[in-house]
Amino acid sequence: MEDSTNEHPPPLKTSTTTPPGVTINDGDAIDVIQDGANFLDDDLSSDEDDTYGNDDDDDDEEESIYRPYNKLCYERQVLAVEEEKRKLEAQKNRIQEGRLVDGELIFDDNEGDEEEKIEKDPGLVDGNELPESFGSPPKDLINKPMDEIDSHRIETSFVVVASRFKRLYIYRFSSTPAFLCLSPWNPIRRIALRIATNQYFDYCVIATILINCVFLALPPQGWDTYIFTAIYTFECIVKLLARGFFFHQYAYLRDLWNWLDFTVIMIAYVTILIEQTGSQSSDIGNLSALRAFRVLRALKTVSIVPGLKTIISALLKSMRMFAEVIVLTLFCMMVFALFALQVYVGVLRQKCVADIPAGTVNTDYEWVQYVKNKSNWAPDGLEYIICGNASGAGRCPLNFTCLPDLGDNPNFGYSGFDNFGWAMLNAFQLITLDFWEDPYDRIIRANGPWNIIFFIVVVFFGSFYLINLMLAVVSMSYEEEASQNKQVPKKDKKAVRKKTSKSKKKQDSSKSDTNHLRVMSAVKGLTSSNSSLHSVGNGALPMKPAMQGGIAAENKSEHNNKGRSTSLTMLDSSKSDLLTHLKCLHSGFYNHHNIHFLVCQYSSISDADDDELIDRNCECCGQCCRRYIEWLKFQNKIYKIVSDLAFELFITACIVLNVIVMALEFHGMSEELRSGLQVANYVFSAIFIVEAIVKLLALSKLYFKSGWNVFDLFIVIITIADILIDISGANQDLSYLKSFRLLRLLRVFKLAQTWKTMRLLLSIILSTMSALGNLTFILGIIIYIFAVIGMELFRESYIPEKFASGEKPRWNFDDFWHSLILIFRVLCGEWIEPLWDCMQARGELCMIVFLPSLVIGNFMVLNLFLALLLNSFASDSIQKNDKDTKEESKMKQGWQRLKGLFRAKGGSVEPTADKKPSIASIIDEEAASNVMVDCLPTICYQKCCPGYFDDTNDSPHYQRWFRMRTFMHKIAVNSAFEYLILVFIFASSVTLVFEDIYIDQMPKRKEILYYLDIVFVTIFVVEMFIKWIGLGFKKYFTTFWTILDFIIVVISISSLAADSAGQGDLDSFKALRTLRAFRPLRAISRWQGMKIVVNALMYAIPAIFNVAVVCTIFWLVFSIAGVQLYGGKFYKCVDADGERLDCSIIANRSQCEALADSMGYSWENSLVNFDNVINGFLALLQVATFEGWMELMDDAVDSPKEVDQQPCYMRDFHQYWFFVVFIVVGAFFTLNLFIGVIIDNFNMLKKKYEGGYVDVLLTPSQKNYYNTMKKLGSRKPQKTIKRPKNKVQCFFFDVSMSSKFEFAIVVLIFLNMISMAQEHYQQSQAYTDTLDIMNIIFTTIFTLEALVKIFGMRWHYLRRPWNVFDLIVVILSVIGVILDDILSNVFVTPSLLRVVRIFRIGRVLRLIKAAKGIRKLLFALVISLPALFNIAMLLFLVVFIYAIFGMTIFGFVKTTPSMSDVVNFQTFPNSLLLLFRLCTAAGWNEILDPLMISKPNCNDTHVTMPDYSIIERSGGDCGDSILAPLFMSTFVMLTFLIIINLYIAVILENFSQAHEQEEVGITEDDFEMFYMTWEQYDPHATQFIKYHQLSDFVADLDPPLGMAKPNEIALVAFDLPIYERDRLHCLDVLVGLVKHVLGGVEETDQFKLLKQQIEEKFKEAFPTRAQLKICSTTLGRKKEDVAAKTLQRAWRQH
Repeated sequence: MEDSTNEHPPPLKTSTTTPPGVTINDGDAIDVIQDGANFLDDDLSSDEDDTYGNDDDDDDEEESIYRPYNKLCYERQVLAVEEEKRKLEAQKNRIQEGRLVDGELIFDDNEGDEEEKIEKDPGLVDGNELPESFGSPPKDLINKPMDEIDSHRIETSFVVVASRFKRLYIYRFSSTPAFLCLSPWNPIRRIALRIATNQYFDYCVIATILINCVFLALPPQGWDTYIFTAIYTFECIVKLLARGFFFHQYAYLRDLWNWLDFTVIMIAYVTILIEQTGSQSSDIGNLSALRAFRVLRALKTVSIVPGLKTIISALLKSMRMFAEVIVLTLFCMMVFALFALQVYVGVLRQKCVADIPAGTVNTDYEWVQYVKNKSNWAPDGLEYIICGNASGAGRCPLNFTCLPDLGDNPNFGYSGFDNFGWAMLNAFQLITLDFWEDPYDRIIRANGPWNIIFFIVVVFFGSFYLINLMLAVVSMSYEEEASQNKQVPKKDKKAVRKKTSKSKKKQDSSKSDTNHLRVMSAVKGLTSSNSSLHSVGNGALPMKPAMQGGIAAENKSEHNNKGRSTSLTMLDSSKSDLLTHLKCLHSGFYNHHNIHFLVCQYSSISDADDDELIDRNCECCGQCCRRYIEWLKFQNKIYKIVSDLAFELFITACIVLNVIVMALEFHGMSEELRSGLQVANYVFSAIFIVEAIVKLLALSKLYFKSGWNVFDLFIVIITIADILIDISGANQDLSYLKSFRLLRLLRVFKLAQTWKTMRLLLSIILSTMSALGNLTFILGIIIYIFAVIGMELFRESYIPEKFASGEKPRWNFDDFWHSLILIFRVLCGEWIEPLWDCMQARGELCMIVFLPSLVIGNFMVLNLFLALLLNSFASDSIQKNDKDTKEESKMKQGWQRLKGLFRAKGGSVEPTADKKPSIASIIDEEAASNVMVDCLPTICYQKCCPGYFDDTNDSPHYQRWFRMRTFMHKIAVNSAFEYLILVFIFASSVTLVFEDIYIDQMPKRKEILYYLDIVFVTIFVVEMFIKWIGLGFKKYFTTFWTILDFIIVVISISSLAADSAGQGDLDSFKALRTLRAFRPLRAISRWQGMKIVVNALMYAIPAIFNVAVVCTIFWLVFSIAGVQLYGGKFYKCVDADGERLDCSIIANRSQCEALADSMGYSWENSLVNFDNVINGFLALLQVATFEGWMELMDDAVDSPKEVDQQPCYMRDFHQYWFFVVFIVVGAFFTLNLFIGVIIDNFNMLKKKYEGGYVDVLLTPSQKNYYNTMKKLGSRKPQKTIKRPKNKVQCFFFDVSMSSKFEFAIVVLIFLNMISMAQEHYQQSQAYTDTLDIMNIIFTTIFTLEALVKIFGMRWHYLRRPWNVFDLIVVILSVIGVILDDILSNVFVTPSLLRVVRIFRIGRVLRLIKAAKGIRKLLFALVISLPALFNIAMLLFLVVFIYAIFGMTIFGFVKTTPSMSDVVNFQTFPNSLLLLFRLCTAAGWNEILDPLMISKPNCNDTHVTMPDYSIIERSGGDCGDSILAPLFMSTFVMLTFLIIINLYIAVILENFSQAHEQEEVGITEDDFEMFYMTWEQYDPHATQFIKYHQLSDFVADLDPPLGMAKPNEIALVAFDLPIYERDRLHCLDVLVGLVKHVLGGVEETDQFKLLKQQIEEKFKEAFPTRAQLKICSTTLGRKKEDVAAKTLQRAWRQH
């Protein structure tokens, strides 16, 4: 079959004899291959018939789908459009008639509608890629108008298929003349079409945009605007000529992206016109704002680059739900702002003023001047100390007095609640949790600790709920958009291909014929020779084919080369296996390279001899090498070495040791250690170089087929370069070459070759990064746009004179790179402090840049980034990758081999399965723990008391023992006993609260607590003995919770014994006493709700541990890199005040130390640094949590080139990029892994406890039906409020029930909210009186509204919950007005007046009743409340325990600016206030620093108490540098990363369920609407209506349950039961409508069983329905009616 044209390659050469070394012993193998050859012969012959013209008739009958567009096509489209209009008109006017056929009711309108209505193909819309199933159009039609390819699209349009980015894309245009004169055949429009759809035109536009973006980032040039505007104008004109302007479906302005282009171009011309006319100096002012619009051109790339439109479409589609969340957020912010405006107005202006010296002030004027003099205020850095006179508020220093209304608000006057605008800004700051600890601490200092209630509501509802609702909305919108793009209607590809051109078919057939011939030649070669030769050169030595990818490529070939055969020796393969492979070959599943491998694979169905050689070299090697066989023998021996598991484990051990060596480096290490580490580095480098060389020799060309091998080779090359640079000494002159050393850290990732978990996570990260490429591009565009806008607007505003510090801030808009890094900071959530700086320079204009960049960049795009990242790390993805990776972990294999070696030495031991119970299984042993078993093991009875307690005899001792144990068991398992113990646990925990720093000053309290401790310990010991005897001593120690009880009781007894012996002051016993703080943990096992939450966390522990270890390795890489880059470089020379000196004054350490005595200079290090790996981890934790990272980055940017040099201001701006990379990898990726793991485990646990079997057994439609039907039984019709007979009452009833009246009340509530927002600080008395009068007016109106409704609706007014809420608000408002008037005439504290005014805010909450979208979003929170309560209790328990620890360990720590008289661990309330703030990781670094304070900055022998008394204490007021980081890091990780994320998981899950129910089409509001409409037809709530009312009732319902008339036919099809007296029950009607909305549901056995269960519940909920007799059904009634009419017509005709 060899052809001279080389169209078909020659068949493989085969031998008729079996070569030496290869024997075929199994005759079945030959039969398999022969059968496969016959199969392929038959299949190929039939396929050749199809390929070479046997379907010519079909081609003649069916036209190609690609036809040039002409006038005949246009006329056909016009006729099709008119025909469609006629069909729709005829369908509207059709009269539905029914007739009986064989007892079945048939309607005439169903006859023509049997075929499903086919909609437009979503894969063929304008801008999409041409599906592969449609093939390629002829070359002469590409880039030219063609007839419509979507046969289901009935409109006057044509398409152009053009190439772009090496793919074919669809462009659709309207056939209507553009601009009323340019038809599709007009030469001008034809030229415009050719240009607009040409790929090079798009390339030029993209290049222009990119060049324009570069120019926008540079200082203004002047001339560039004209050039780019001209190019964009030309593009606009071309598209206008091709598409038309606006009036057609595919016109230019019908696309939103074209609107963007058109607007930008128009603004550019307006800017140019203003500049040319010289109007810039007039009223228009600076044109920087108009120029800033030019940056929107960067968005043009979205409309051109494929794949980006999907993301933008998802964001746009999410705008509806996103807008609802924004409205709810704004509403909540307004409520919070109004509350703060009423309560906190002016409180942050309270200052500490020095006491007036005697005789210096004699008049009021002098007193006012003295008080307003800022030099007399107590300073607090750049600000002043805020104080309060309320109970628990912050105190002033000694000889200072707290006075109100002094100076401005903190933070340059921006942090305050003095008017509604600033209150809204500060409420937004609290919701976003950005630097929220600042207003929190200030308000607590000024107003007292009770204000924590306000912040708890704001943080838990505003931040944790509302902000995460935005995350949920954006994530679901993208998932829906992506799923819609994937859902392409299934079509018969074979039929589509038949419609393509014949030339295309011939090309395809020739290609497939080539592959068929290759297959046939391979298979026939097998059958003719009974074996296959893998010849090398001219040698006849048989050699097995090389396995693809070598050792490390096996895994990759499984993942990436699924179509290829990786196991090429199948000794036990069956006939069906070979036929399967042959079918895959025939279908093109394998490429031509693998055919040769498959031939060799089935040739090796023989004895696999170890002496056979495997050739892994290139084909030319055998011809070039003379002693090739010797080389192969040497290569195979090396292969055996590198393929051995011991070699892999040795390399793994070297990697681990190398990482340890790199982690041992630290600043200040000795030269001997440095030299030793360098030698160790050379040794490991040599090992890895030898490894690479050996693997290259063993695997040859296959070495490069594994990505890991290529990665290893890259690291080896970098290592060699680093060693050469180090030896040559070039790194002393070229310091940037040291960065080569950082690349050695990538060796850590080689662990993924043997570590399964790490490999899985790395593969998911890589796949995620590739999947998120488009989204990352969008994020980059947004950062770029806002950076350029900020640079245009504020570039010249950042001058030192405008700032309070007298210096320009580091974070500014001076140039593009500074702007870029500043916007990145805003996207990380740090926006309020740079906004304050910007407002000092430019005022409130800065908000138009900062707030949109935060909302769009952080809440939308970055939330979408994080949501998709979490989806990639979902458990399903990990499980899927886990299933794909079938091989066992090499680490595990090595461990098993080591255990086998030890067992072999110690004797033959049978391997046993590892049955170690998991933590979750230990915790869940609840049922077994309540069973009475033997108290002690049997051997104990036999040794201690033989014969006394033997249950085999009837000894009286045993009988008494058994009765006592039975009695104790009843007590132990009694719920009352558990509740009593729970009360004692709470009481004993409360006693710990009083052991604060004042305990030694109150001996009476200390004595009482001591005796109470004895009582509680005695009770707990008695409880323990009861359980030992009742449940069994052995059984007691098999449950996790009882073991925990035992440990805590032992700790309490030991502490009590130490106190009794007088040894309680020893450090060891103090630590033991501290452990009593774990006592509240005993409450977990006795509180079921909290126990469920703990179980969820326990189930997540293994996954969290795996993720934590991998994240630690990621962080280790950055920590080691930080040590290499910044080790010892954060030292600086500071003066006596702690201010850093400029590098122009002090150049290095020696100069600083030389002036230490004379000038008071000192050489100090930053508290957080990279001097060693441990410090590096702490520094990275600050960066990842965005707390203290500004100071850390400032030190890095200012750091000198060499150690012991003075840092210089902004020495190296590029040091920021190290932290940017870490934030992306270490914060966005690794920290969110914890969120993903917790959410996944929570969902898995929820499925386990809440109907997991239902989820497994039901289809999605059945599940929707089941969940909807479960809700139906919870509602019943209510009696309609009767219209009163009294005329006056009737009038008030009509008014109260009027929708216009309700709308008017809503408007009045809104106006009342506006009037309340007008209050501000230091308003005039007339203004105050006006607002008071307006408040009285509104209160009167709402009181009259309540009276009108009560008078009109009578007692029915209280039936509706919203009316009860309205009445409470009215009563509180009236009380507030009365008390305000009374208290204003009596001297009381202003705080009491503010509390009274809070009542007015309740009116604003009434707006929720009128906002359906807000109620729907709040519904997810309401159904989450039970689970959230359990999580809140667990969180409080953890905070309680840490508060006790904090009081005990850090209660006496020295007072510092960050550890003040309010923010401290001195008392339990203060500890709670501080730990609540730390739950969000807010300012934890500021608290950690004073907790680690040590000499000489503290006194280690004495403590200064808050009352300024000095007492002696061991340790003094110093902190603990070891316990403090452990305390803080564990608390932040446990609360911020775990418990708070569990809180978020509950809310997101419930919101997702609510959204899914809405997607199903039926919500709670629909049920409420149904019963409200039902009340009109059933005023007495009988639950029944007449049959003749059904049609009207259903027509009155709103969608989706409603059905407009005519609806008789659909209602008949429901087949609803008709009860006595011709009545229908509400539940039957509702069930029928629900079935209609949900569509057809498959009836399975499990589903029928669930339906029966639901029906039983319905019978219990509606007993009257179950008691009545069913007379007929709606379908039966219609049949009777049709039968009667048929008989009448027949009778008349007869």
